[in-house]
This record gives sequence, structure tokens and C-alpha cells, in this order.
Amino acid sequence: WSRLHPINFSDGSKLETGDNLTINNLVLHDVQLSQLPETSFTPLSPPVQVFNFDLACRLAPIPETQKAVQKFTALNDGTCTAIFMWWDCFTDPDNKILLSCAPKWSHHEPKNMAWRDHWMQ
Repeated sequence: WSRLHPINFSDGSKLETGDNLTINNLVLHDVQLSQLPETSFTPLSPPVQVFNFDLACRLAPIPETQKAVQKFTALNDGTCTAIFMWWDCFTDPDNKILLSCAPKWSHHEPKNMAWRDHWMQ
């Protein structure tokens, strides 16, 4: 139950998964979301920003114990069986150069996105 097995799709393609990581009975799986077809899941919410902090620490230190509760309107009925997460990071003081590991189906510039395999979520 604690291992994610390869996901087989009806067209014969397969999504291989990475090793899992267990922390306090929480099982985390490394999946490249860009390889997961949008037709293989039903989103229950739109992408929701959970945290926002300044990595340059211009306004304050990076929070170490921040908690967040976000309310949203559900897009579909269903039971949540997974949470997809990724991050976006502006790498310049003017917030113009964006480094993102968002999947192609939710990326800011899907036709112009760079491949960042080592940062995929």
C-alpha cells in the first residue's frame, strides 16, 4: 500500500514512478506531472497558492513554521486521493525571471517552458 506502482493508460503508455519517501507515516511519491495526461485525473480544485515567501529575505526572514489554510470553490465532485504540488520561484529582484516546475497543463508558458527534470514535482 505504501508504494506507487507504474500507472498504465488505455493507449498502452505507462508512467513510471520514482522511489517513495515515508516521513511520519506520510507517503510521498515523485511523479513527473507533465507525463500524467489531464484525462487520467479529475481536478477537484483549481491550482491554489499555498505559500508565498521572499527567498531573498528583503522583507522578513523565511518563515520556518508557517501554516496556511486556503478556501476555494470545488470544480468537481469527488474524493481526494492525491495532492499535486509544484513551486514557482522568481529569480530576480524585479520578479520577471520565473523558474517553475509546474506541469505543462498548468504552466504559465506551456509552449515555452524549459525541461527541468531534476526539479519536477
